[in-house]
Amino acid sequence: MAESREDETLAALQAMRAGAAPSSPSSEENEEVYAVGPVPEPPKFRAPALPPSGPPSSADHSPRPAKSRVIGEEAESPRCCLHCGYLLGPSGAGRCSECGKQFAEGVLERWFGGYEQGRLEKVRWLLAAMLFAKVWFWMPHVGNYANFIATLIAFFTIYIANEEKSDSLAGLYALGAGVASALGVCLATSRGVTPYYYFVDLAVAALLLAVILTDNERFEILGRFSMKTYAFVMLFAAPLLGVALNAASAAATAAGGSTALIDGIALSVPFAMNLVGWGFVLWCVHFIYRTLFVPDVLDES
Repeated sequence: MAESREDETLAALQAMRAGAAPSSPSSEENEEVYAVGPVPEPPKFRAPALPPSGPPSSADHSPRPAKSRVIGEEAESPRCCLHCGYLLGPSGAGRCSECGKQFAEGVLERWFGGYEQGRLEKVRWLLAAMLFAKVWFWMPHVGNYANFIATLIAFFTIYIANEEKSDSLAGLYALGAGVASALGVCLATSRGVTPYYYFVDLAVAALLLAVILTDNERFEILGRFSMKTYAFVMLFAAPLLGVALNAASAAATAAGGSTALIDGIALSVPFAMNLVGWGFVLWCVHFIYRTLFVPDVLDES
């Protein structure tokens, strides 16, 4: 063994003197010295899968936008604040970023799920039909019948507006409007009391508007615009104007004034005020409908 080692050392010295490189270990020795483990493979990347080109299958359960209030159209239904009319955030956010009012999801679902929209549509058409009936008052032999029909339409409108609101403050307003409507039916079919009918009917208009503006949850619809305040002004102004007009008519008669002129004023003024009052109620209903259910009006204004 010692001689073989000396022979290897002498061979190496001779190779160095001759300028040759020392012999390297064999390949097997290389594998024993340098092979420390398997070499990892480079990572493989996969291209993202493309969506299918055909129509979605029935097994596709991906979320879709909720149906809008227009039948047959699929689009997300916008929701507006019931206090100021400002557009709310996506579904589930019930707080208005404009006025800070918070609304429960059930209230928003009732208003923007189609129920309240259908109610306002019915009320709007009934009010338009009632105003059309009132215009026929000036036709000979038709006036009392026109008032009678208009009062019946008003009574039915109160029922529609108060549906499912009996347990709230709107139920009290509807009760007062119903009593006033019953009195109006009696006055509409009587002679010589037509001016009083118009003032009683104006009170019905004010109470009906209060019913429409009062929600089941005891808050005012679009309360930012104070439409309910105008309703109460009409309610309290109607009897006061009736008393004032009656007193003026009695004073003019005692002073020997023209009876025809007094009768004309006593009839035309209450009739005009009645039309203005009911026209204001129709305008308020139309304004609520356009503000809440046609929110593009807010962007244009």
